[in-house]
Amino acid sequence: LGPVPLRGVLHLRCCCLTRAPAGTTKRFRVMYELSECRQAVYNKSDSQNSAHLTKAKPLLDCISSFGSSVEEATMEVTKELINWRSFDLNANADRAKNVQTQTTFNRRQLHRPRFVGEPTITFSVKELKFLVEFCDRIAVGVSMHFSDPGMPIIFR
Repeated sequence: LGPVPLRGVLHLRCCCLTRAPAGTTKRFRVMYELSECRQAVYNKSDSQNSAHLTKAKPLLDCISSFGSSVEEATMEVTKELINWRSFDLNANADRAKNVQTQTTFNRRQLHRPRFVGEPTITFSVKELKFLVEFCDRIAVGVSMHFSDPGMPIIFR
């Protein structure tokens, strides 16, 4: 790629009733700053934990118990179950006492689960619901890959 000029010209044509006569061309100088384009690349093979559901319906049934006001939930993986919990973020007391919604998902419903230890991650319920509802409507499975808290969850 060649060098990109640091200035540009924006052309506007007046086609409606304004103070400028119709058909008048106005020129504006637009200044902008170049920066390097960066892109984060996440690879599912780099994830320590993964699971696949051949149908999205069981996961949809599990997370549909969260109300529309719930913004985020925490998923905790144990040897037998996957616990999904949302907490009342406005309360200042002990977190264990502030559970707003709790539901469980049996690990036996997963196809090829691979978990290192007992991971815990927090994510947006609204976005997950949208994704799982979409997968359920088009009748495809859902795969989930994640590593550590703070790293993105990859859904396929």
